[in-house]
Amino acid sequence: MQDSRKHPREHLEEYCLLIDAESNVPIGEILDMSREGLRIEAGSPIAEMTCLQCKLRLPRPVDGRNEIIFNAWCVWCEKNNDNVTYQAGLRIASISATDADVLAKFLQTAVATPNSR
Repeated sequence: MQDSRKHPREHLEEYCLLIDAESNVPIGEILDMSREGLRIEAGSPIAEMTCLQCKLRLPRPVDGRNEIIFNAWCVWCEKNNDNVTYQAGLRIASISATDADVLAKFLQTAVATPNSR
């Protein structure tokens, strides 16, 4: 399968939790992310083509914001080798201009450098 990403996902240096914006229930931990999508580790499977209403709690404020809200489609989901957790790829479907700006600023400072991995 060819990788069609315009922006490569970057490994995050900081712990980030993705939460269901409607129920406030955690969806999973973000493993890597770009302005267009993310890969998460989740405790339960997510059906492909499911649209999730997501809230990303930022580990530190960015422009005075502690969280951003967006909708994302689940593109794929696979069981991990541990047979307990799952990894899923999500594509951001809609995000406000303000939240997109906050996300871009967060990603500039949250990615792991090669020496910190």
